[in-house]
Amino acid sequence: MMEALKRSSDVDTVDFHNAGLTGASIDVLVEGLPHTTVRCFALDYNTLPVVLSSSSPPTRPPPSGPTEPALEEAPATEGFSSLTRNFAGLVSEGSKLKALSLRGNALGDAEAIALAEAIEENTALCSLNLFDNKITDVGASAFAATLRINTVLRGLSLARNSLTPASAEAFGLLLAGGYEVLPAEQEKRAAADVKIAAQNKLAADAMKKKKDAKVETRLPLSAVTVRTGEDGRSRAVAGGSRSLAALNLADNRDLGEGGALAGLLSRIVNARKEEAGEAGEGAGFGAGGGSVVLQELHLTRCQGYAEEAGGEDDTAIAAMSFALRPTKVVV
Repeated sequence: MMEALKRSSDVDTVDFHNAGLTGASIDVLVEGLPHTTVRCFALDYNTLPVVLSSSSPPTRPPPSGPTEPALEEAPATEGFSSLTRNFAGLVSEGSKLKALSLRGNALGDAEAIALAEAIEENTALCSLNLFDNKITDVGASAFAATLRINTVLRGLSLARNSLTPASAEAFGLLLAGGYEVLPAEQEKRAAADVKIAAQNKLAADAMKKKKDAKVETRLPLSAVTVRTGEDGRSRAVAGGSRSLAALNLADNRDLGEGGALAGLLSRIVNARKEEAGEAGEGAGFGAGGGSVVLQELHLTRCQGYAEEAGGEDDTAIAAMSFALRPTKVVV
């Protein structure tokens, strides 16, 4: 089949739903897909057998800082699945996929971290669907950190996983900004800025030569401003994401525990107000940039635990959802 796809010039979408693929099958896809016209690829509900190696599972804690949520490390195991490499290979350097769906593949934090690391350098992928997997806050925080650098991915679904309020905090910081940019991230941002400028120059040059040129431009990173805290220390603070347009966190039942949904929405509302010059003193989360591109935020069935505990204020959530218009907030 891969040879047929390589010879075809008009196959845009391939869907392997519950096809019983193996790790070796995915290796063939990873090697062959960049040489095809396939841009939308679905590999849903193919739970591959786990093959353990002698290596330790990769870990990627989020950048630390006073405004960062505290997350637990992934539990150590004797080895990690070869799936980690298999699935990440689909979006590694050279991938031309625009949309990738990996629903229901029992992917955990090791796979999520590997995917996030690959996406950080990816210049093509616009949509990633990880619905119905086994990703926790550790994997989610890896995506939140990656999307501070990647400005290509426009849509991410982590619906029906195992996320808690720590993930709501991580994505709230991503969308609204206000987090400190530490030296390691500053280096990544500087490298990304160079690559974005180079690609945008290529796109501009191509457009001059041919109006329908296919070289795409890339969005800039969010703005960084220097702020002095009450302790007198100056900090580089980043604004909210300028690229993530759709985030689906639905069906993560514990995500709303302790008023986390209200906290997530209030961050974005305050960032919007600051951007419009409407926020009062001390309200600033945006640091410039804001989350003006956010179009859809899905939080359905994330309030169950919080409602039972009396922690969520539905009225406040409804008011903040209204304040975020034209963003579509589904709760």
